[in-house]
Amino acid sequence: MAKDAAQRVLVIDDDASIGQEICDSLALRNFDGTYAENINQARQHLAGEDGLGIVIVDYHMPGITGPEVIETLKRETARHLVFIVLTGDDTQAAAIKAVKAQAFDFLRKPVDGAVVIDAVRRAADHLAQLIETDRHNDEAKAEARALKERLDSVSQLLRHREDLLETLLSVDPSQVNADLAAHRDDDSEHGTEAAPLECAPVDISAVIHRMLPALQQLSSDRNIQLKTRVSGQLPFLYGDQKRLARAITDVAVVLISGLSHGDGLTIMAVKDSADLLVSFRIKSGAPDDKYERAFGAELNQAIDRLDDVEVSEMKLLGARIVVHLHGGRSAIDTNSGTEWYLRIFFPLPGTHTAH
Repeated sequence: MAKDAAQRVLVIDDDASIGQEICDSLALRNFDGTYAENINQARQHLAGEDGLGIVIVDYHMPGITGPEVIETLKRETARHLVFIVLTGDDTQAAAIKAVKAQAFDFLRKPVDGAVVIDAVRRAADHLAQLIETDRHNDEAKAEARALKERLDSVSQLLRHREDLLETLLSVDPSQVNADLAAHRDDDSEHGTEAAPLECAPVDISAVIHRMLPALQQLSSDRNIQLKTRVSGQLPFLYGDQKRLARAITDVAVVLISGLSHGDGLTIMAVKDSADLLVSFRIKSGAPDDKYERAFGAELNQAIDRLDDVEVSEMKLLGARIVVHLHGGRSAIDTNSGTEWYLRIFFPLPGTHTAH
């Protein structure tokens, strides 16, 4: 049987014969006993042997009492220690002092070996519970840290999206600061307030042309070939222009940021049967898994993965949710080994009402 912290015992007694007798009894029951004649030897064992977790200590020793040993070792030792006190005193006062020092058990001498083993076993169970509680607490703290990092990441993403959208929608396209579309961090602090989905006619052609200057600059910086094919007489959608613009912009920025030098992206918008189709054709081999996870999987499955996704995938998933809110759907298709499509279909007025 392995000798872990719940099975290793330190015996402190100035009477070596008693201490060794207890260690021998422990060995017969698969407990590993280590003897110390005084508190200094006990300190050395605790400093050099991480596995010691249960301490049997005599109440009366030269210059120090058992409760004082407990208080000292608890103060000096970072890990959990469970103490059992042995005493020849048959007094209530001695028991009270041991309890106040947070001793786990109090045994009167002379003690039978079976009584000591029973106390050690119960102490071992108690120590195991303390260690398990620590483990759960550490896991909870780690989860809390991970959640905080996730929330910080989402907050940073929201700040970036609001800044980019503000630039694309409120500034003259010729004056757009393309660096804002370069998917870089922004440390500025300002709050955003969630607003309900608005319903109004939306000109997707105008949305795409408005964001185009920033995307062209970003593509040029990365040596990406960007093209657009947007029909001039597209029917209006009925929905929230700001959210639609944000969603299409996020998809385009993530796609461009993920491409390599020489790759190509073509953004197309056409009427397709009863839908308005916004299509992204990518010349860059097979799509990365994150596009399939965000747009190819069922929406509920994609949302369930929120605690695993990276920032760029969060942008894609946010765009997917906007499409869903407008009654739309998405699909990913591979045309060849060097080309694939991400298509977004929006139902046109008369076939769906945005919600």
